[in-house]
Amino acid sequence: MRATEYLFLVVIIGAFMGLVVLGTNELNNAFPQNQINNSYFAGYDYSSTITNQANKTFSNFQKLGDTETSWFSRIGAGIVAIPYAVISFPVMLAEAFWALSTMISKALGNFVPSFIILAIIGFMTIEGVRRLMEFFQRSRA
Repeated sequence: MRATEYLFLVVIIGAFMGLVVLGTNELNNAFPQNQINNSYFAGYDYSSTITNQANKTFSNFQKLGDTETSWFSRIGAGIVAIPYAVISFPVMLAEAFWALSTMISKALGNFVPSFIILAIIGFMTIEGVRRLMEFFQRSRA
């Protein structure tokens, strides 16, 4: 099998697990008297820190586009929003990579440390970017 087929398999498994989590949450909401024990899902929720940081950036841009605020407040929001977004985007990417490596490490039973998996993900990202650059340079010629 090619590497892309393995990636497709990982995406399919991840989508299936996401559907299982959503299904159990919906069943718990629909039938509160018969709760499904989903306490083992709580250890894998790493999205809250990334979501909080993205919401802060989004609220700054909402303030920038709000027509009911004064022009001085919008200028101040613009001065704050754009640098904050430029600074927070790499931080959010780093947190996402760290969350991914931690999830993979836990899925492997902590047999492989998170920083090793983070290094592997980094190598794969670098290789992917390099291949994309080669592809686009070849397509231009």
